[in-house]
Amino acid sequence: MSARKFIVMLVLLALVPACAPTNGTDVVEDRTAVSEDGTDVFEVGIEPASATDDNNQALKDSLQPILRAMLGGSIDDQLAAIQYSQVACANMDGLGAPPRCPEGVAEGTVMQVFPMLGSESSFAKPEEMAGVLDRAIVKGLYAVYRVTPNPNIEPWFPEGEYAMIFERDMNDISLPVVLRVLNGKIVRMDFSAGVSAADLLKEIPVEHVLVTPQEAQAWTESIR
Repeated sequence: MSARKFIVMLVLLALVPACAPTNGTDVVEDRTAVSEDGTDVFEVGIEPASATDDNNQALKDSLQPILRAMLGGSIDDQLAAIQYSQVACANMDGLGAPPRCPEGVAEGTVMQVFPMLGSESSFAKPEEMAGVLDRAIVKGLYAVYRVTPNPNIEPWFPEGEYAMIFERDMNDISLPVVLRVLNGKIVRMDFSAGVSAADLLKEIPVEHVLVTPQEAQAWTESIR
């Protein structure tokens, strides 16, 4: 074998380890470090593939109390999952307006309310929430997605970090409800009529869906 061919073979053998599979790990970061002799050394950060599974489990653990409360929990359990907003009232009406000041209450007075969006916007007082929850009986969880911030939403309608789509119907009419969740608490409810939970999910980018309908069904059945 000529010296030239021998050198080429050595170079090819040296490249093989760099192309080897990562055995179930994902490359998450490339960076350059400086070695002791001052030369640049290319480094590759490796994260176990199970990290995504761990994140999904952490998400489910944080939402588990809400799911249990909505699927057969008591009113007290459901009320414990609610986070009220502190909002200054105003004497104005219309979709997206802040809560209207009750009679005899000065405009700008801060009130504790729970925001809801549907064909109209509304706010429930703490003493009204039991009735709201009693009318929001759901069949099961349909999906969970990560919320994309809406720059046009008013600050008194908190968007939350996660959204839980629940199937709900009445008199054979689909009435899905979406619970907006932040820090393990429900901060807003969105009501829809005449559309299915599947229709709502179609509007969400697939990369934002954290719990698919199949996973949600299995999760629902595990609780019931």
